[in-house]
Amino acid sequence: MVVGTFGLLRVVVVALGWKLCVGQWTVSGGLPQQLLVDNAVSVESSLLWYKDTVRTNARDGTELYNVIYLPKKPDTGVSFPIVFVRTPYNAQDQAPLQAALWLPRGYGVVEQDMRGRGKSRGEWAFWEFSGTDAYDTIPWITNQTWCDGTVLAFGISADANAVSMEEIPTPPPTALKAQFIVVGTGELYRTVYQNGLYREFDIAGWSKSIEESDYLVTLKENEQYGPYWYP
Repeated sequence: MVVGTFGLLRVVVVALGWKLCVGQWTVSGGLPQQLLVDNAVSVESSLLWYKDTVRTNARDGTELYNVIYLPKKPDTGVSFPIVFVRTPYNAQDQAPLQAALWLPRGYGVVEQDMRGRGKSRGEWAFWEFSGTDAYDTIPWITNQTWCDGTVLAFGISADANAVSMEEIPTPPPTALKAQFIVVGTGELYRTVYQNGLYREFDIAGWSKSIEESDYLVTLKENEQYGPYWYP
């Protein structure tokens, strides 16, 4: 647990055998256990929770797709701290799992597809726009009546990389009070080129798994550390 440059609380978990416990909820080994999956299904079917989807705009006009879960309907007049997740996978599929983890603890959830992924517009660009896209979204969240003005960023692995980038804008969003980063980093050059050596198995394999292999050309064109990699 560390405090960032601007006093932002950051909890960083780097061990591969990590285990996160929040009350009765347990997530281990990188994937939610069946208890969490079962409760995600109940969240989807329960009338007690509130779900919505909305598109927000990044500064260049790119529309970003968000899935929202709240413990109660907005018209109740109750506001909540919000857990903000940005993912290169599929927010529509992943958000119920986040809701099952956080809603019983009194948090709302906003999960966003990164640009070029899922239902967000634009082109996939690795994590190049993660800092600014998050920076542009967080004020929108805090301006909603259902947010109490507090945002916690949470991410595991690829999602955690997106979280790590959110502190890069100077200063970071004032509403971003904490980050929970599980096996993630904002040092993307070292992620792609470890000690200068391209990590073919990890980077090419992962890019292929999400059907974004075309972007590997850009990464290979920037083998030397330079402006492309600057925060």
